[in-house]
Amino acid sequence: MSLYTIDTASAIEELENAKLSRDQAKAIVMMVAQSHEALPTKSDLREEASNVRTELKAIVLETKTELEAKILEMRTELEAKILETRTELEAKIQATNTKIHETKMELIKWQIGIGLAVVALIKTLGLLGI
Repeated sequence: MSLYTIDTASAIEELENAKLSRDQAKAIVMMVAQSHEALPTKSDLREEASNVRTELKAIVLETKTELEAKILEMRTELEAKILETRTELEAKIQATNTKIHETKMELIKWQIGIGLAVVALIKTLGLLGI
């Protein structure tokens, strides 16, 4: 993974010059060398960033697809509900129009009946000489 290198011989020598025993100096240098091996390189980081971008693009695409499907489903449900409501309203309007027509006919019948009654009354009054 890592391309970091350490000159272990010179590092041990420097630590010995700083009054550490050879075993202590070796242990410290080996720990530092091992810790550097675990560090990612720029190339490793770029590759990981590319992988993350690819995964994110896939997640975004999946989410977009799911949202579009949900929007389509909701649009279909809404259109069905609008059609149902329109049908119900048209039926109520037709029923109201029928009721208005029936009421008009009933009023006309009453007007004719009253008119005939008035004519009959006038004739009867005329016959009576009033």
